[in-house]
Amino acid sequence: MSEKHSLTSVGIDIGTTTTKLVISYLTLSNVMPGSRIPRIEISNKSLFYASEVRFTPFIDRETIDEVAVRRMISEEYQKAGITPDKIDTGAIIITGESAKKENAEKLVHALAEFSGDFVVATAGPELESIIAGKGSGAEDISQKEHCICANVDIGGGTTNIAYYDNGRCIGNACLEVGGRLIEIDLLSHTIKYMAKASKMISEKLPCSNIDSFSPEAQRQAIETILTQMVKSVDEVLFSETPSEITRALTVNNDLPKLVPQKIIFSGGVSRYIYQKHVS
Repeated sequence: MSEKHSLTSVGIDIGTTTTKLVISYLTLSNVMPGSRIPRIEISNKSLFYASEVRFTPFIDRETIDEVAVRRMISEEYQKAGITPDKIDTGAIIITGESAKKENAEKLVHALAEFSGDFVVATAGPELESIIAGKGSGAEDISQKEHCICANVDIGGGTTNIAYYDNGRCIGNACLEVGGRLIEIDLLSHTIKYMAKASKMISEKLPCSNIDSFSPEAQRQAIETILTQMVKSVDEVLFSETPSEITRALTVNNDLPKLVPQKIIFSGGVSRYIYQKHVS
């Protein structure tokens, strides 16, 4: 390999609620020229195209619409003015609840043609936590400010937490807490869907027959459920003794027992934290 080599890379993130595509130019450099074993690092990267955030299409609650996703990705390539044969490498990441859908693995292979010769398909909460922390800047902040920075990535179906200490990830956790675990009918203002996690919480709290409640009573019960979700995230984030509900919501937790000095929020729900007046 020469001292420098350029690649065109694509990243496709298919989440519980939204899907996004990013195309970048990468420059790889051998930082140990002359040695027998070269050491290759990314010396430069620039954004070529970023799609709009689009809703992930589903056929039903358990099946991602493969045809619609392929069509969506193809449309974004056309907008970018690039064809799949110009892509050298890429990653398809299926995250959150989408990773649990029946055809998630099949969808990854169906999208392989859009990702170049080296396709990396991942769908685990550990890697999702790390990637979110890198993208949000938590990793960079922890390194520049020599502190422990936590990143809390809140998506449609899961919340991923990662601790960074001086630029190094020292632990992560995942909870079944997200912004799409309860859906409301906009006309009747009543519940039309509850995910397994939200149903579990309602059964543990005094709102087990929530379907039979009046619209106002349902609203109050939903607030109770959401309050519990926030409490569960706090218990994991700040190393508090987890309640029975928190233990049931926790997918994995290998966070060290400490309190982070800084906290960054990312994911679809984070805009409601940083932009308090978003309607």
